[in-house]
Amino acid sequence: MGAPIRAQRAARGTPTMVLTGGTAPAASSEGGSMAQGGRTAIIVGSGFGGLSTAIRLLSDGWQVTILEARPEIGGRASRIQEGGYTFDTGPSLITMPWLFEEVYAAAGEKMSDHVTLRQLQPGYRIFWTGEDRH
Repeated sequence: MGAPIRAQRAARGTPTMVLTGGTAPAASSEGGSMAQGGRTAIIVGSGFGGLSTAIRLLSDGWQVTILEARPEIGGRASRIQEGGYTFDTGPSLITMPWLFEEVYAAAGEKMSDHVTLRQLQPGYRIFWTGEDRH
């Protein structure tokens, strides 16, 4: 799949994180640099959409750079650490797990080797004020 993704902080005073990976750029005949076949991509945001797009492009040989304004990758699927506790801010309900399996497969991996999903019964409950039955 190419080089592993590397993270680095952008210029001092800028909160942007830059993640790069993929085929190392090769010198072009004009003296500049281009990735294999000239295929480069810049992705803004490292949430599920940005990361899955990057993984698919990397697996196809693209040179990929991800720009992220937050100090950690993950977008809304992040966490908050405060007072010795860790709070997951990620999704509480995954309705299409096969999409995650496809992304792992694009990276040459099996999701089950990295993540265990458990089906909960009930998956969620809705409580309305003034109703006896929930």
